[in-house]
Amino acid sequence: MTAEGNSTPSPIAAPATSSQTPSGPKEETYTIPPTWTEPVRWAVLPRGSRTAATTGYQTGFPDTTEGAVAVLVAGTATNMQSGTSHADQQAAIYHTYLSSTDQSPDGEAKVRAKAQQTEAENRSELGLPTDGPLPSGAFVRSNVVGFKVIQQSPSEVTVYLLTKVSRKAGDTSPVKDAYVISVLGAAWQNTDWKMSVKATTDAVARTRGQQSPALAAPGDAKFNDAGWTALRQAA
Repeated sequence: MTAEGNSTPSPIAAPATSSQTPSGPKEETYTIPPTWTEPVRWAVLPRGSRTAATTGYQTGFPDTTEGAVAVLVAGTATNMQSGTSHADQQAAIYHTYLSSTDQSPDGEAKVRAKAQQTEAENRSELGLPTDGPLPSGAFVRSNVVGFKVIQQSPSEVTVYLLTKVSRKAGDTSPVKDAYVISVLGAAWQNTDWKMSVKATTDAVARTRGQQSPALAAPGDAKFNDAGWTALRQAA
């Protein structure tokens, strides 16, 4: 399967990479090898112990590196499909997962505007109408499939994230997958992990001039060579 594409749904704490486009991290063209190679590193991400009353998202992740990664995974997952509002999803993620110190009176409005721009870019990418409900079977989904720790401490965890972005224009259209590598950070705040702009900025500065891990999906031997850890969700 070949990965391709030009734009990707943007998480709340905007990730950064060494290969940026004006709208965010650059997606890479990538062909998955036909032979499966088992990842040598797996992580079971914990579930949250609570549910946010206003958004329904999980919170209360454990004070571990895996707990921090779980927040970043939850905070960057997107699902744009018929019957859903990408702007509403991003606003809910903003209020649930972004550090309170990074929220502002006009923050939600900016998030919604960015989400609407991202949806327009994805509709254009798929050749879909600029507005109105998405056709049956059409979607744009992004999910983290691997991570590599940059630095960890009791109060801050920064990582490279490997995200898979899948697009489908409708029921009879093929799925097109793309991959993007980003840098994100989480900070421990008030008994929970939160996505942190400061932690992310620090991580970007720390990795500036360094080579990012090679882009390779789980099942590719290069995934292991690059030091990625594949993800398993907790049961």
